[in-house]
Amino acid sequence: MANETILLLQNPESPNVSVLTLLIRSGYVLHPTSTVDEALHRLMQVTFDLIIVNLDSDNAACPRCAELRAASEAPILLLGPIDNPEAIVSALANGADLYLPSTSAIAIIEAHIVAILRRTSTHTISLHTGMLNVKRPAFHDGKLTIDLERRHVTLNEAPVDLTPIEFSLLACLLENAGRPVPYEQLLTSVWGWETGDHSHVHTHISHLRKKLGDPPHDPHYILSEYGLGYRFQHHR
Repeated sequence: MANETILLLQNPESPNVSVLTLLIRSGYVLHPTSTVDEALHRLMQVTFDLIIVNLDSDNAACPRCAELRAASEAPILLLGPIDNPEAIVSALANGADLYLPSTSAIAIIEAHIVAILRRTSTHTISLHTGMLNVKRPAFHDGKLTIDLERRHVTLNEAPVDLTPIEFSLLACLLENAGRPVPYEQLLTSVWGWETGDHSHVHTHISHLRKKLGDPPHDPHYILSEYGLGYRFQHHR
């Protein structure tokens, strides 16, 4: 049985109760909430492994997603309508890590939940328990500082607030600095997927570049390897 702690934010009048049923059946430590304010209050009390928000058409962009992101480092999985691409882009820009159609088969949703929790669990083990004894690389060029061991990033000495997905992407790229990292490798390392939509990588790389002050038209750090993936450039 699972023992990860999940915060579920869902309108109690929502007809889609399959996610709630899935989480209960799978044995997760579940904290169901019905309002954002209630969820934020719960985030002050409990450290969660995953946040799931079941959206309807009225709030497809998850307008308060940024507040959830600011309150927790846990990955945020959104389930909602997919007929509004602008809403999906907005939700991802405001801190969500993954947006799935709420009409997805329950087996697909479950697979994504398992993959996200597996990825974050592995990342936590490597960072905090010392099971991996290889020292992780660091980077400093007088402007940008990346310390993977301390999970600390600064730009012009100011802290850079990265989501767990963004940090994992940056870590994967820095650990392979100077070499192209294919989309498939990024999807596997960061999302735990063997295959997937490359648009997830593009969207989060775009957010990461913006936070690192990396101009998209002439990036200093994260370069595009067109048709292949991305590469972290450690010198210019």
